[in-house]
Amino acid sequence: MPTFLAVSSVSAGNVWTTLIGFVVFYSALAVVDMFLMVKTIRMGPDLLLGPARDAPASPWTPRPAAIAAE
Repeated sequence: MPTFLAVSSVSAGNVWTTLIGFVVFYSALAVVDMFLMVKTIRMGPDLLLGPARDAPASPWTPRPAAIAAE
């Protein structure tokens, strides 16, 4: 392939604008993704799925006052 066929007619300004647009867009998506992951992690598995039927209660699960007093 001759080199004159590989030359683009797109200006450097258009390339930079597109590159900056992609960086901003995907950076915003990354921030939203991190926010949603942290929110979901803080909820924990018990709030998302409910406690397992056969699993013992987690030591971090709040106990009713009547059982805690024993």
